[in-house]
Amino acid sequence: MRLDPVLGRKLYLLGMLVALGPLGIDMYLPAFTKIQESLGAHAQLTLSSFFLGLVGGQIVFGALSDRFGRRPPLLWGVVIYLLATVLCATATRMPTLIVARFLQGIGACSGMVLSRAIVRDLTSGIMAALAQARLMLIMGAAPILAPSLGTLCMHLGSWRTIFVIQALLALTVLIWTWFELEETHPPHPSIPQHQPLLSAMYALFQQRNFMLLTLTSNALMSGMFCYIATTPGLLMHTFHVSADHYALIFSANGAAFIATTQVNARLLHIHGIQNIMHRALVLPVIAASFLLIMLLTHQLGLISLCLGLWVYIASLGFLVPNASAAALSSVGTHIAGTASSLMGTLQYLSAALATVLVTLGDPHAPNALIIGLCLSATLALSLFRLGHPTVH
Repeated sequence: MRLDPVLGRKLYLLGMLVALGPLGIDMYLPAFTKIQESLGAHAQLTLSSFFLGLVGGQIVFGALSDRFGRRPPLLWGVVIYLLATVLCATATRMPTLIVARFLQGIGACSGMVLSRAIVRDLTSGIMAALAQARLMLIMGAAPILAPSLGTLCMHLGSWRTIFVIQALLALTVLIWTWFELEETHPPHPSIPQHQPLLSAMYALFQQRNFMLLTLTSNALMSGMFCYIATTPGLLMHTFHVSADHYALIFSANGAAFIATTQVNARLLHIHGIQNIMHRALVLPVIAASFLLIMLLTHQLGLISLCLGLWVYIASLGFLVPNASAAALSSVGTHIAGTASSLMGTLQYLSAALATVLVTLGDPHAPNALIIGLCLSATLALSLFRLGHPTVH
């Protein structure tokens, strides 16, 4: 089973729209020190405000797209991202940069939310999972390349150069979207357009399949965010890994995730979403259990830690695209935008909770990370195996 060439071309655009978020997060991280030297302390608040914008914008763009179509909110979201990025590049005070990053996060989430909704408009079932795998190929490359791209920008100019490049990218994506992407949300004259947002959300919470698959995906992604939050300090402080070697480890895990999403796409037409998820959910449990055994027996070293993390992250490529596609396929296209918003909101809330919990203990000890991975993997397996969601 192959994707239609026209759909495939649209997916590259949707992938770029999704990538605005990861690029906004990871690309400027190498510039933290320079930003603090230029504008003063509290540069970390610019990252927090970006995440706050991502969470706040999730609900708005999804609900608007169900009422007014996908195209207008998407275009306005990219415009907000573009203008906010220009403000970031020209900011002369830290409060201005913090506000600009908040607005940048709001704009970035339009592509993240509406790309999923557009995929649901155009596909369902296995075809939707294939489309999600194509999106993951582009989206997954963004956080791998972003830190290196940010460092290159620093060599070419200053920290402001990073935001100039992001603005040029946003402008390119805006023009591409204007000419390439037509409206995909079908008209539903029988659906009341004045239906309150909370009513639509309540209806989604009552849809068992959607919630089980969404929570399964969120549980797995919580493990991913535990990994992102703890490994810099753990690897570089406890295991004395250099910054360059840490980047290589991070990139190797990201490459494994991308590779498995593409293998998953080839397996879908043979085994189907249900069978792949049923079998692959064992992999993160095995990886987390291996790390726990190594920890309890005092045998945990750098190689065993990297091996366990590599298997856990790689296994997500068989699970996250399938769970997301199956969850959205279980709802009608008339509420796909709201459903995508709810998925994103729950994901970032669970990620925030997971990262807070794992950072409560010693940030340089592996205990919290491994316990977090075990809980995330076990919860995901239990939700899917015991909940028995119907996957189409």
